Amino acid sequence: SGNDDVDTTAGGFRRAWARHGGGPGAFSVGAAAPLAPLERELALLRRALASGAALALALAATGGWWIARGALTSLAVMARQAGEINDRTPGVRLVAPNPHDEMGRLAHAFNGLLARLESALSVQRRFMADASHELRTPVSIARASADVTLARPERTEAEYRDALAPFEGTALPED
Repeated sequence: SGNDDVDTTAGGFRRAWARHGGGPGAFSVGAAAPLAPLERELALLRRALASGAALALALAATGGWWIARGALTSLAVMARQAGEINDRTPGVRLVAPNPHDEMGRLAHAFNGLLARLESALSVQRRFMADASHELRTPVSIARASADVTLARPERTEAEYRDALAPFEGTALPED
């Protein structure tokens, strides 16, 4: 018994046979069927699989583009918002479309950074205002004293020393 494919002038065939019995009464039974319908069905199946794969790939690419576009749109909106924040708009913060996704977490982290920077700048401004205020008084006194002392052209060394006496021991910056 067995089977095989054979090519004939009429086309390809698949044949199968089996031997039954033994001795003088033994006989063989065989059958053959054309391969053309099977080959047509296989070709149809290959075309269907190729078309299905191409359609699935197109759908996956479209879905991926749509998802990426949504994520990048959110990122572009947040980038525009960040670009509008400056020293005249210190309290402005980023608004994320969905506070529970990655973009929302990014916006939350960026807003925390802005709050820390705003706090540090506020401390620096207060320090500068306090330092400026503290320096104005002694500088004003020294300038007034120098103006009064220099207003009269003829002064003695002792008068110059008396005018500068309040500033003795004050360290002046060196060049």
